[in-house]
Amino acid sequence: HQGKVHHYRVLMSEMGYYLQRKKGVELKYFGSLEEVIEFYNGGKDLLPSPLKYPVACDMQEEDVDTDDDYEDNGLEGSEDVELSRVVNIMQESLTTTKVEKAEVDDEFWSWLDAYVNKGVVRDIKSAKLGHASAPDEFCHLMRLASSEIVESLERFARRVEAVHTFFSRCGSKETDRVSQQNGVESNSQSLARKLSNCAGMVAGLDQRAVLLLHQAAVVVFPHADIPSLKSESDNPSPDSESQQPHPMQTFEVQALFAGYLKQKCFLKVNVMEGRLYISRNVEELQTFYTHEQILQLIRSRSNRLKLGMRLEGKGRKDYQFEDIKQRELFCQLVQQMHNMHSDSQEVDSISVFIGTWNMGDAEPPCDISSWFRCHGTGKPLDSSLACLPHDVYAIGTQESALSEKEWIGRIKNSLCTFLKVNLKVVAAQTLWSMRLVVLVKDEHFNKITHVQMSTVKTGIAGVAGNKGGIGIAFYFSGTSICFINCHLTSGSEKCQRRNNNFYDILRSLQLGQVSRKFSGVFDLTCQFHHLFWFGDLNYRLELSVEDIYDCIAKKDYKKLFDQDQLKLEQAQGKAFFEFEEEEINFPPTYRHRRGSRGFYEYKVSASYFDIEIY
Repeated sequence: HQGKVHHYRVLMSEMGYYLQRKKGVELKYFGSLEEVIEFYNGGKDLLPSPLKYPVACDMQEEDVDTDDDYEDNGLEGSEDVELSRVVNIMQESLTTTKVEKAEVDDEFWSWLDAYVNKGVVRDIKSAKLGHASAPDEFCHLMRLASSEIVESLERFARRVEAVHTFFSRCGSKETDRVSQQNGVESNSQSLARKLSNCAGMVAGLDQRAVLLLHQAAVVVFPHADIPSLKSESDNPSPDSESQQPHPMQTFEVQALFAGYLKQKCFLKVNVMEGRLYISRNVEELQTFYTHEQILQLIRSRSNRLKLGMRLEGKGRKDYQFEDIKQRELFCQLVQQMHNMHSDSQEVDSISVFIGTWNMGDAEPPCDISSWFRCHGTGKPLDSSLACLPHDVYAIGTQESALSEKEWIGRIKNSLCTFLKVNLKVVAAQTLWSMRLVVLVKDEHFNKITHVQMSTVKTGIAGVAGNKGGIGIAFYFSGTSICFINCHLTSGSEKCQRRNNNFYDILRSLQLGQVSRKFSGVFDLTCQFHHLFWFGDLNYRLELSVEDIYDCIAKKDYKKLFDQDQLKLEQAQGKAFFEFEEEEINFPPTYRHRRGSRGFYEYKVSASYFDIEIY
């Protein structure tokens, strides 16, 4: 059209066909390719040239190609099925990634398509042999992706070396200090920062690929004697992901004056450098404040988008963020920056990671670091924070197949490998197959006092421990904290039983400082500064199975949320009243098919079982 070739990528998901668009543009789904062409052929969406007709797939050729890939691979029938399932999961993930990263060029997507469709099969077979080095097909993919930048970097390195030689011979020793005056970042510093950020994202890709393919090989070849990978904690690498600089996070905000919008500006947080940049232009890095100069962050209660900030020598400044998530992310980054660079031994705020997992009596994978990254289908932890350790970890499990010692070892090994952080166990308590483990960073261990543990059985006749609760409480410096992990009665019709379980646990856990004489007056909710309750609560959705899966397909989570038994009971004051829960923006967690996040067991009604409230 007009001397140009226009490429339209038509993709398919569970919701139907759609035309790939720029990020932020709402997608429109269609039931067939004919519907796609009919819609865009009328010029409704202002395409440069209309679509004309679909190209039919030659199924016979595709079948032959598939046979070449899978029939002659020497696999048994069950292994062939598992391999196909793993590849299908990767293809689904690739489709989602293409939508999220629409700005990436088409040539790279063609390379990645080829790797997922063919190369990954050979890499999984290689992982079966226990190879710890980067797989061949993955290395080939990275060579293709980096060919241009490698040549450019080599040329750039020679130029930088020439400039260094020039200034050395001129005898200039002041040039390195000029750009640091007045807190101004020079062009050279800006370039170095961008290269450093890029290096941080590239580092660890080989290791991620090896771990993923090793896990796939274990699934595909369950009876093979696959050598285990050597833990990074045994042989720490200087290129570990956790040691790399984290990208600078930029927030577009509105500066407020006398309660009115004043002007647009940008707040940029560089955690590794310990600097907060404030500028009117997104590329500008002139004015910055160190972590010591940020005296206070003040969250507005009347306006959830507003944040006050006291800066040394500047007084209070107020800013309005785009949404509540952006405001909270900014506060977390500033907190992490302060914790990382402050020399003070006093702690004024801590970050807490809480995880709950019903394992269904199945052994978890060896590497669970992706769980701690929080990169799931809900509101994921920002990538800038994913590699920063939390101060406290509270991990609750139900129907666990591991012993307490094995599970604690797996948690510590995954966190140590991923974050390079030393953790100490505050307490661990087990009730049948239910378990609660609390860990803290080594530097905080001496701040922990008055540790208490207690369990309550709410199973058959109140003596079976298959259902019940576990509590661990302690003081962190002068702040009292309590964690409760529970597994309540199952069954759609047993909502009242679950409410009774809640009160039994609340009354019977022997935690806190109130004596038994007053336990009927003051329960656990009155005895701690912070109380976190989580686990498999088993509350169901008051909708038919067909309506639930229809809402999941449409991503109408609000309708599901409004019909959640837990929320209905809270609204009536029957259980968990005055507890708060984080925003739910992900599909129900029960009941997925094993090994898949996108498919449910349709014989049962999907529900939000795994809950964290405080």
